[in-house]
Amino acid sequence: MISVYTKLLKVSLKNIGGILKIKFKKIKAILIKLFYNIFRILKWFKDNFIQASLVMLLSLSIFLPYIIYYISVNYKQFKFMGTNIDVLGYYGSVLGGIVTIIGIILTFNYERKKSSEELRKNNLPLLRFSYRPIKFKSDPNKKYDVAVIFGLTEEINDYNNSKKNLEQMAFLQQRLLYQKEHSNKQLEYYYSRLKVVENIYKENSEEYLKEISYFQKAQEIIINEDHRIKEDILNSVNSISQVPKKINIINEGFLDIENIGLQTAIITSITLKKYDGTLSLDTEIFKVGRFAVPKNSKIQLTLLIDIYNYHELDCLLIEFIDLYYNKYEYVITFELQEIEGENLLIINPNNIPVLPTQLSK
Repeated sequence: MISVYTKLLKVSLKNIGGILKIKFKKIKAILIKLFYNIFRILKWFKDNFIQASLVMLLSLSIFLPYIIYYISVNYKQFKFMGTNIDVLGYYGSVLGGIVTIIGIILTFNYERKKSSEELRKNNLPLLRFSYRPIKFKSDPNKKYDVAVIFGLTEEINDYNNSKKNLEQMAFLQQRLLYQKEHSNKQLEYYYSRLKVVENIYKENSEEYLKEISYFQKAQEIIINEDHRIKEDILNSVNSISQVPKKINIINEGFLDIENIGLQTAIITSITLKKYDGTLSLDTEIFKVGRFAVPKNSKIQLTLLIDIYNYHELDCLLIEFIDLYYNKYEYVITFELQEIEGENLLIINPNNIPVLPTQLSK
């Protein structure tokens, strides 16, 4: 009997523990959500302290006469001695104070922006770029400072498609050879039958004319099948020949970056931008410390450019920041040259604008 009560007690305690555990999880989730919302509100007040303070002061200033009037009506020990003119004067003072505060804020923001713009102009880095390839193949064991690779997936797809077309052409050519052998055997068979019938029956007899009809139909079917296979082969050849020729670029060389500006520039991104606006996502950057370019100095980076289906409007985007975290960008165009059957992309410093484009922070 005692063991039964003991088991019931254990089961009850287990159920109570499970219920408490579930409730604790719910309470924990509610508390986490509550603290998260409180944190968001506090963060908002911190980020917008001036705006929130002005709104609160403005609200208090507007409703202060109503609060005083309410207190004077409901609490006899407090008496409001003012008149309507006093209230209007009060609101006029509040309005004047608001206008003054807004003017101070606008003046402060204007001076701050003006000072920031002057500081930016006085510390503007000006960069010069040049690049000329020295190799025309990539080294998988080499770590480049920057590797700009674009179109690898497209190259694989084109290779697979051309491979399928070639396989289809080979299959159709093999089928055409087989068809010719089979057709010749069929024609020989019907021709031999025609000779047998010709030796037995007269030329204008019913059996002879029927055999000629069989022979002509067989010949027509065989010729049509040959034409169909030849058209399939011709279509495959046309589909391969109509694929536009794509320029493949594999260049390795040194990218020279010279700072002729007033302060240090810190290179943050080197990206290829295609003519349709697509950006390369597989740029690799090593030795980040070398990407700081002090004024009146020059650095040299090993740059690999691997582009499948190059277009004349493709360009290189180089982003950098100054010491005050102002962001800038140079849009660098290429010059395509062909030397001894190899495609070269040249960066001519004379084709690059002197002033960079400022980007939003």
